[in-house]
Amino acid sequence: MTPEPLIIDTPDGLAGVLDDVLAAPVVALDTEADSFHHYYEKLCLIQVATPDREALVDPLAGLELRPLVALMEAKPLVVHGGDYDLRLLNRHFGFVPGELFDTMLAAQLLGQKELSLAALIQRYFGVVMDKRVQRADWSRRPLPPDLAAYALGDIRYLLPLAERLAAELTAAGRLAWHQETCRRLSAVRFSPREPDPEREWRLRGSHALSPRALAVLRELWKWREMLARDRDVAAFRIIGNDFLVSLAAAAAKRGAEGIPPEVKLPRNVTGPLREGLTAAIASALALPPGAWPILPERERQPQDPTLGPRVARLREVRDAAARRLHLDPALLAPRSALVAIAAARPSRLEELRDLDVLYGWQVDCLGPDLLQALAPPPAPPGRRRRRRRPAAVKPPAA
Repeated sequence: MTPEPLIIDTPDGLAGVLDDVLAAPVVALDTEADSFHHYYEKLCLIQVATPDREALVDPLAGLELRPLVALMEAKPLVVHGGDYDLRLLNRHFGFVPGELFDTMLAAQLLGQKELSLAALIQRYFGVVMDKRVQRADWSRRPLPPDLAAYALGDIRYLLPLAERLAAELTAAGRLAWHQETCRRLSAVRFSPREPDPEREWRLRGSHALSPRALAVLRELWKWREMLARDRDVAAFRIIGNDFLVSLAAAAAKRGAEGIPPEVKLPRNVTGPLREGLTAAIASALALPPGAWPILPERERQPQDPTLGPRVARLREVRDAAARRLHLDPALLAPRSALVAIAAARPSRLEELRDLDVLYGWQVDCLGPDLLQALAPPPAPPGRRRRRRRPAAVKPPAA
């Protein structure tokens, strides 16, 4: 009997996968993309596993994948840290998952410290995964054998791992916690970020630059973006952000065209790259001061002086519960939720739930103690005034 193909890049191979997914009670899912290497991100691989087979579906082969996506929407899915995978599939296919089981989230709710899929596979199955190709270029075709092996490893153990973790969650009384959190995960959608030409080029560390250096940085960033788009290369692979910031500061301080002699260039910056840097610096230094960008000052809203102490009291409650439950405090209640609760000052559990900053299970674990921490302290008992005895009346003198 001819074995089923592993890499699916033909309509006939895809038809076999569709049959297996249709018959499967549950499907393991993972994806690979190439944003670490390319400017224009592509979905390069969809890994699926059923109890009976594993397959690497090639989206770059020109297949019609919507039937597969539709089948997966109707199946219970097992993912690991699936937020990115779900957004990627939603972006390309409008994918909307149904029932989910996220193994990383399950490990978090069990209080485990090592959450990577490789760590969990080693813990539960004693298998050491080779992660050396984790950041490989997944758009390479034909797909190299080491990448295919890595991609298979990502899904081969997901189904049995989910069974083990579900049993532990049930024993710990936390399966409902996981189900509620996964329902929220299934609602994630891809949301395109609108480019802001006034903010895109403001890299980490740019807040310390002078207006003239900001002008240089802006020109350097624009030049790098144009080159990255033309070459379809991730921008940081041309020149890193930290180097652009330091070069902008040095060029503005020197005030002369060209790359300052004290700047040590990366080894790849030769020929056209060096010429591009030089031209961008010259263009920026030629700008009049009125064209230099100025970073707007952050607007600071007046803050309630009692907010900080309330947040601190809520944090003490959360941290104590996290120690008792052996959970990461941020998983039990992120700081943003504590701030929102401290600002709203709910007095009843219904009001706390209506804020919608905590899951139901988090409210069950923390709610009464959070409300107690927010309650105003009882007024000190008043001092009891002593009744003065009436002065004794002296008898009249005889």
